[in-house]
Amino acid sequence: MITRHPLRLLSTILLAATAVLPLSANATIYKWTDANGHVHYSQNPPPDGRKAVEIKPPPQPADTPSALKNLKAKEKKFEQSRKDRLKAQQDRAAAEKKAAEKKTRCNDARNRLERLTTTNRVYTTDAQGNRIRVPEPERQAAIERARKDIAKFCR
Repeated sequence: MITRHPLRLLSTILLAATAVLPLSANATIYKWTDANGHVHYSQNPPPDGRKAVEIKPPPQPADTPSALKNLKAKEKKFEQSRKDRLKAQQDRAAAEKKAAEKKTRCNDARNRLERLTTTNRVYTTDAQGNRIRVPEPERQAAIERARKDIAKFCR
């Protein structure tokens, strides 16, 4: 029979081995030291009645509803933590961008104020490209706007 159906015999052996595996995974392991000082580990107690320490195997992973619920809760907590980190990173990037814009506007306002106050004559160009002098009331208004912008953006 072995020569006629070797696959059947092999599958029977494998089936028996897999059926026994869960039983052996939960078996108690014994640890003892012999007369020569050698440490032994076995699934059977020492043959000569020596004192042995029972070592319990680690718990098997459980597919119980409470274990699955706990796993889902941990996954949800991890996902929320990931989202929080991403949002914090985006918030930092937005804050850095806003700070850079504020610094640029501050520098622009300071440069404008410097140009407007270093000379009494300020010129601009009209639509045709002609150079025209800015009247003094407009220059003073531009100086005031530059000072307000400095107060607003240079804090």
